[in-house]
Amino acid sequence: MLSQNAIDFDDILLYTYKILMEKQSVARIYHRIYKHICVDEAQDLNKAQYFVIKAIAGDNASILMVGDPNQSIYGFNGSSHVYMSNHFMNEYGANKYNLDENFRSSKSVIDAAKIIEPTFEMRGVLPIVGEVAIQVFENEADEADWVIDKIDSLLKDGHADIEGTTCSLEMCAILARNRYVFGNLEERLKQKNMKYSLRVSASKYILSESLFFKLFDLGLKLIMNPQDILHFEEMKKNVNLTVLEYASFDVLRTSDEFRDALGEEGFKVLNLAWDNLAGAQQTLKFPEALKVLLTYCSPKEGDADTDKNELSLMYNDYLAWEERWKLYVKKTTVEERNLAHMMRTIALGVTNITNEEGLTLSTVHMSKGLEFEVVFIIGLCEGVFPDYRALKNESQLAEEQHNMFVSITRSKRLCYLCYPKQRQMPWGDIWVQSPSRYIQLISSHNNVR
Repeated sequence: MLSQNAIDFDDILLYTYKILMEKQSVARIYHRIYKHICVDEAQDLNKAQYFVIKAIAGDNASILMVGDPNQSIYGFNGSSHVYMSNHFMNEYGANKYNLDENFRSSKSVIDAAKIIEPTFEMRGVLPIVGEVAIQVFENEADEADWVIDKIDSLLKDGHADIEGTTCSLEMCAILARNRYVFGNLEERLKQKNMKYSLRVSASKYILSESLFFKLFDLGLKLIMNPQDILHFEEMKKNVNLTVLEYASFDVLRTSDEFRDALGEEGFKVLNLAWDNLAGAQQTLKFPEALKVLLTYCSPKEGDADTDKNELSLMYNDYLAWEERWKLYVKKTTVEERNLAHMMRTIALGVTNITNEEGLTLSTVHMSKGLEFEVVFIIGLCEGVFPDYRALKNESQLAEEQHNMFVSITRSKRLCYLCYPKQRQMPWGDIWVQSPSRYIQLISSHNNVR
């Protein structure tokens, strides 16, 4: 980063902490200015943020942290509620005040949230019954049709538990664990010319879901800028090579350790795709790279060992990259197309089509802090929500439980939990599903239909 004369957000925190700890004259200025510090969403603090807060506070400031441990869902970014719940309480002898009255959600929504998080306590609840209902469908197409029909019905007739007699698209949201669950739904929304906005990333840049395409994306950044230490370290971390030293991206991607981490076929395919692009300074050979990638993420005869969830994510990532390329071609001339230009265009969101009106479609992580009268949570299949990658990891599974809690509590009045018995893989196969453990847990209680 220094060689590029740049710093990233994490560096800002690091250098702030160093200044406050090493330059006492600077620290004293801030100690005088900030006598009282309020930290909102404190369950999402990470170590760097917590230490910066301590440095700004010094010995005399009063600190108020506000947060809900049940909504801690950013563990993959190093966040943890323990900085609020444990470190802050123990180090400062802080008083704890439980805010256990709910002024937003109906009784049915609160009851469902308590089923997911038994530690969730509410003393006061709105005197509105609301509705939480489980809907089971034969397939994702039926699921999408029902959701849209239900929204049409609410727009037309309203609902007794929604104050007033009318309901608008802006009052409704459809949530899913990952963005690819929205496929059938988006097709039908477009057919009906129903306005919607898609919230899948904090920036307009669409991130890959599968490890394979995350590595492909990181490799493109490193081909474009070999001095990009940040993404070089991220690549090593993604394949668990953080301990080993590598002089460059080219050394890393041809190493035996990289081959072992990816498997022989994945190793060959990624390197061949990168090779197609590495020498393409004048003519961008992206279609050739896409053809190579397609050979890896397509299902193969007798390939029973490949996890279908992972294969589905990879194939959808491939389709997303294919769509990005088509949009890039439409918006550029042949003369200006090169890898650096394409990556800048994608990063700036030029290849994405977004709007901010109508019905909200959102991944769970992007829905945090939002609230809607009506919430649909779709694709509640085991392996999708909770995510299959969390099923064998206790801490990740606990975070998935928080994700479900957050999803349900986005609803103010009505919440519909939807489960398709079958999913169609992006290559056409039909795969029988089992209901999410959250569907089973909630359906086991008599107060939820």
